[in-house]
Amino acid sequence: MPCVARRRGKAFLGQTSLGPLAIAAGLAALACSSSFVSLRVSEAVSATRARLHADVKAVWLTDETPQEGVGDGSVLAVQLELTNDGVQPASVSPTSFACLMEIDARRPSETLALLPGGGAEGRFPGRELGARSILAAVVIPPGERRSIWVMFRGYRFPGTEVPRRIILKIPRPEGQPLELTLADPSRGRLRWTIAPPSGGWVVGLVNTSLFSDHLHATVVSTQLSRITRSGRFQLEIGLATSVLVQTQGALTSSTSSFAASGLSASASAPFTLWGTAREPRELGVYAGGTGMLLLEMQPPQPADNPRKPTYYAALTSEVGLQLDIGAVHFASTPFPLSQVGRALPRWSARLGYTHWWVAGGGSDGYTTGLRLAW
Repeated sequence: MPCVARRRGKAFLGQTSLGPLAIAAGLAALACSSSFVSLRVSEAVSATRARLHADVKAVWLTDETPQEGVGDGSVLAVQLELTNDGVQPASVSPTSFACLMEIDARRPSETLALLPGGGAEGRFPGRELGARSILAAVVIPPGERRSIWVMFRGYRFPGTEVPRRIILKIPRPEGQPLELTLADPSRGRLRWTIAPPSGGWVVGLVNTSLFSDHLHATVVSTQLSRITRSGRFQLEIGLATSVLVQTQGALTSSTSSFAASGLSASASAPFTLWGTAREPRELGVYAGGTGMLLLEMQPPQPADNPRKPTYYAALTSEVGLQLDIGAVHFASTPFPLSQVGRALPRWSARLGYTHWWVAGGGSDGYTTGLRLAW
């Protein structure tokens, strides 16, 4: 009966049965708790052999796998419904299930397998299992059905970014195992679909020019923000650090320059969309503001009589146009994943009007920014 064996750091399709050491290795690797993301199988998957019928009800991956790729902490979980249409009880053991990753049916030596991680009767709990029920076989009386979940652990191997045909094999006491194709990149519709991440990080470089009589200055800023998408809107909150150089105005400084830092927040929404689903373009509007503290950048001070630096509180607001380019995509994995829904933009450019309140007055200006999301 086909099974998993370890050889040179990979799991190959071999001829020996799964032993206690292989099961123990898989369970030990699952010791750390992980969270899971639910996938949608694009087509119904079922199979019948010798009156044992299986339906795939749900599939899960550890939530970092779509974004970071398959590694030693990756876990695949499958929810099954097994029906015994025979006249004798059927017994299945989740720990004896095999999950194969086939890249070419003509080259069986290149077929790999995920490590067994156990399973149990009932609904998948959404977390890694304990040791209390993972070795128990499930008995299905004649004419009845049972829900079973099984778990498999991934690992990194050469070519891990190439999608493969994912096959689940359920061994039977006699005859060939029951085989289900969970996903197949050669069949365009037999894939796993998943919504893109709703949150990420953005780093931005911003240039601001202020040209009012109250404050004439140039500001160079770096922003690090947490971005989330809610429908058509993108919301951000983060930290901003700036260097302000005054050429004319009300700020007091021996060097005419200030270092600033504070909190920023903004919201944006597109009003037109074009391009492809993989490389979209969005043009929209944004609005936001920053609260910061400006601290005078002083020259070296005498040790016996240092002068305290001047500081100011500042509040800024801005509104303008935002161009989003591209989209944040999932990492390439051996699992055929299809992203559905609107993803976060990969690049963004901003052009806007800004107003600063500082030192008892206001100053107008314009701002430009370039941002990268991940």
